[in-house]
Amino acid sequence: MINLKDISLSKKLIGGFGIVIILLMIVAALSVAKLSSIDTATRSLFDNEVNLGKKADNISINLLQSRDDEKNFLMQNDLQYVDKVKSSVNAIKNDVADISKLDIGQKEKDDANNILSLITSCENTFLELVNLQKQLGLLEMEGLNGDLINQARDAEADIKKIGSTDALASLLEARRHEKNYVIRKEVLYQTKVHGAIDIAKINISNSKASDNEKKQAISKLDLYVATFDKFVGISIERDKREKQLIVNAQQIDVLIAGIVNDSQASLKNHMDATTASNSSSKMAVIILAFIATITGVGASIYISRSITKPVDNMLEASKKIAKGDLTVQVQSDHRDEVGQLSMAIQDMAGNLKTVIGNVQKSAMKVSNASQTLSESSKEIKSSTEQVASTTQDIAKGVSQQATDMTQITRAMQEMSQTVQQIAANCQKASMRAGEANKTAQEAGRISGNVAQKMSEIKTTVDGSAIVIKELESKSQKIGEIIGVITTIADQTNLLALNAAIEAARAGDHGRGFAVVADEVRKLAEESRMAANQITQLIKEIQLGTKKAVESMENGTKTVSEGSTTIEIASSAINSIVTGADEVANMIQEIAASAQEQSASVEEVTASVESVSSVSEESAAGTQEASAATEELSASMEQLMITAQDLAELSEGLQMASSHFVLRSVDDFVRCWDIKNCSNEVRQKCPAYNSKELRCWIVEGTWCGGVKQGDAKAKVHNCMKCEAFIKNSDTQ
Repeated sequence: MINLKDISLSKKLIGGFGIVIILLMIVAALSVAKLSSIDTATRSLFDNEVNLGKKADNISINLLQSRDDEKNFLMQNDLQYVDKVKSSVNAIKNDVADISKLDIGQKEKDDANNILSLITSCENTFLELVNLQKQLGLLEMEGLNGDLINQARDAEADIKKIGSTDALASLLEARRHEKNYVIRKEVLYQTKVHGAIDIAKINISNSKASDNEKKQAISKLDLYVATFDKFVGISIERDKREKQLIVNAQQIDVLIAGIVNDSQASLKNHMDATTASNSSSKMAVIILAFIATITGVGASIYISRSITKPVDNMLEASKKIAKGDLTVQVQSDHRDEVGQLSMAIQDMAGNLKTVIGNVQKSAMKVSNASQTLSESSKEIKSSTEQVASTTQDIAKGVSQQATDMTQITRAMQEMSQTVQQIAANCQKASMRAGEANKTAQEAGRISGNVAQKMSEIKTTVDGSAIVIKELESKSQKIGEIIGVITTIADQTNLLALNAAIEAARAGDHGRGFAVVADEVRKLAEESRMAANQITQLIKEIQLGTKKAVESMENGTKTVSEGSTTIEIASSAINSIVTGADEVANMIQEIAASAQEQSASVEEVTASVESVSSVSEESAAGTQEASAATEELSASMEQLMITAQDLAELSEGLQMASSHFVLRSVDDFVRCWDIKNCSNEVRQKCPAYNSKELRCWIVEGTWCGGVKQGDAKAKVHNCMKCEAFIKNSDTQ
């Protein structure tokens, strides 16, 4: 399983902000897709409703026009209105066919088919009515109307021949009832016509005319009545057709209103569904934007903390190292560049601890060697003085001279051994100084690597800041796209307002279109509100991105401070390397001086032996011994000066290396815990009050109840102290 702490910084940054970018792209794509879907659905609904409204209005207008033409035909009996009715019916059929092709519900399509059936039935009924009207007569003297007039005139002429005024009056009364029927369309007048004709027949039968004349007149009256009855029957059929036309027209009006109402209900359902879908989409966009924001903030916080927390630890450790505390522990369980840098700093502290420990041990050994050298020089000087005294007393006696020569020889041998030991110790100190120099150089190289790592981290963090700024720029581009969408929504709202104005101008015919325009306006307003919400979310994401940029800039500043601290530590290590080189050179000079002193001692020893073997040449030997003794005394003075310089150099090296803390407080045993000092003395001791572990470098401390001077004055006394030795060994 992959541990996030093992992933490199670049992959963390790319992964974290990659997720944020992907989520932002999903939010933008979802928003654009949903707005496009809403726009497409709105346009489709708008087109369907507009076309449906237009077709429904056209059907209503053409239906009214056909009704007017039917009435005009019935009033004027002009066949030109038949063609107009056919034209209106064809227009209605075309509009119904267009409605069936629209994206409407099945019920609306069924109503459209019913309208088509009814309008076809209306057309057939009207054509039947026209044929019936033709049978009745389009003009006064055509058809049954003309037959009635002619037959009534023929019967009237025959009755006049007979001379029956009563029969003529009955015929005229029948004619009056005929006209009333034509005007009022009441069957009562048909009965009255029959009654008047029957009376006329009776009057004819009672007349004095011949039977043939009576029979001829009565037959013409029967023909008139039969024609009238036929006229009445056809009129009734025509009236039925006319009523059927009215019923069909009413049914068509109901169906048209049903289509419009169903369309408006369907539009409302579509609007409700679109609103619900829009709400769910807004919720999805809000959730995704919230997830993107939380993810971006979480990624920035996690990445920032994964960088700043270890870097803060490394910075604190670097400051402690720069102050000389090499006991720091840089703990890190990361395996990325920061973890590698932590390990490098920890290794550097360990290597520095080893180097400084070796330097302190070498300085201690040099100090001990210089002390031994100083004491040996004093002994040699004392021996040289004894040689001078013995040389001056040679004249007092050969016996005493031999005894003194023996002592001088023994002293020269001891001095020779001491000088050789000093030379050997100096050689060892030189080797130790060389090793310390190499270790310090290695520590310098490690510090350089650490500085390079810090530079690489700074470069990585700078690159991350650039990526986040690019993310901020892309968020701004998304905001611009949302602005375009908002503009489209405003334009749609304006179009809906214009459509509502046009619908208001159309009156009742544009009422359905006004409802559609109002719903479109509401949908455009919701689209604009959704775009504003998305814009607000984009601003929040840009704010989170800005905070991430500031966090990365703070990380960059922290890394720069760490790099500066590493450079300071590297400079301190370089100073240690230079000091170690100087110590090595001084030790080599001491070794050379010791070798010269060894040669001088050998020469003195040879001279003393020569004096002992040749007592006859005591005067000359005494002079040579005196000269050699003076030369040796001068060499001892130089050797003492050199030993003193070496002691001062060792002390300076110890003070320089004492700046570094190689052990924690618990690793040391304090001087005042070893010596039997009273509480009063301890309270006066500066080392005790400051909790300083290395008492010998603190001026005015108390050791064994006695106040000590500065480090130079008391170092030789302190180095004999048990605590000094123990602490030095611990280091």
